[in-house]
Amino acid sequence: MGQLKANDMDVDHESDKKYANVVVINTCGFIDNAKEESINTIIEQAERKSNVKIDKLFVTGCLSDRYKPDLDKEIPNS
Repeated sequence: MGQLKANDMDVDHESDKKYANVVVINTCGFIDNAKEESINTIIEQAERKSNVKIDKLFVTGCLSDRYKPDLDKEIPNS
C-alpha cells in the first residue's frame, strides 16, 4: 500500500467502495478461516472482473503461491 500511495495512487484498505479499478487481494493458505475468506473474496472479485467492474485483479500471498495451479484452473483470466 505504501508503494502505491507513494506513486500517487488512491488506495483503500478493505474498502467497501465499488468504484476501484484495480483490486489486490493478500491471501492466507494456512489458517482454515482465513483460507475460506480468501477464496470467497477471490471469487467475488473475479466475478466483478468478468462483469467489467474492475480492470485488474491481483492475488498475492501464501494461498496464491500454494494453490496457483488450482486458482488458474478454477478462475481463468483473473
